[in-house]
Amino acid sequence: MLDDVDVEAAASAGAWGSFLHQGQVCMSAGRHLVHESIADAYIESLVRRARALSVGDPFKGNFHLGPIINERQAANVDRIVEEPAGKGAKVLAGGTRDGLFFKPTVMVDVAPGMPAFEEEIFGPVAAVTVFKNDYDAVTLAKWVTSRDDLPAYPF
Repeated sequence: MLDDVDVEAAASAGAWGSFLHQGQVCMSAGRHLVHESIADAYIESLVRRARALSVGDPFKGNFHLGPIINERQAANVDRIVEEPAGKGAKVLAGGTRDGLFFKPTVMVDVAPGMPAFEEEIFGPVAAVTVFKNDYDAVTLAKWVTSRDDLPAYPF
C-alpha cells in the first residue's frame, strides 16, 4: 500500500484477503507490503479487525472463521508463524490455535528469508512488511516472484 491509500479501506481489504476461508484459498493475501508513512495506522486497523473475528466450529455457533483443513496444515501454519519470531518478527494478534482452529494472526517486521514472507501460508495470517519507497516495494515484490527455489504447496 502506498502512502495515499485510504488506510481503513485498505485494512478492511487486507483482513478480508488474509482471513477469508481461514486463508486457505489460492487468492489469499499473505504478504502485506505497506509504505512506512502509513504502516502504524494500517497495522493498528488490521490488528483491531483480526481481534474482532471469532473462531470456532461452524456447526456449534456463528463464527467468522472455521478450522484449518487438517492437522498437517495447522502444524505448517504454526511453523510459519513461530520461525520468524526467532528472527525478529512480532505477532501482534493471534498466533495461536486450539486444534484446527487458528486465530487470525497479524505479524509485523516480516522480511525476506522468513517463511511468512517466502511461503504460501494457507492459514489466517497477515504478514506485514514495511517499505520506504516505490523502489523498495517493487524489489520486495520481485524478490518473491523471481525465485524458482520456493516450495510448492505445503500439503
